[in-house]
Amino acid sequence: YPELDTDIINMQNRYFFDRVQEVIKNILKKYESIFDLLSISNETTLQYDGNILDTIRGTDSRIIWMINKKLGKEIYLEGYRKKLMDDVDIEVYEKE
Repeated sequence: YPELDTDIINMQNRYFFDRVQEVIKNILKKYESIFDLLSISNETTLQYDGNILDTIRGTDSRIIWMINKKLGKEIYLEGYRKKLMDDVDIEVYEKE
């Protein structure tokens, strides 16, 4: 799947990233509040020390960030477009 070896969301891979988000949403409907922070990218390692902003600033190759709204943190991510997921308390930030 060469269209997934990317650092952006485009017309060739949009379907894949939308499907991944839909799967995560369905899991979250069943198991509420199981995470603070998720990311989707080609990078496999994520160092999370409990501080969301430090974690996000520590990497630049994430295509999507998903943040639990129940944390009550207002987050602005430069270079990302924010969207909300229906039926779950998750904010999604997609790289522009």
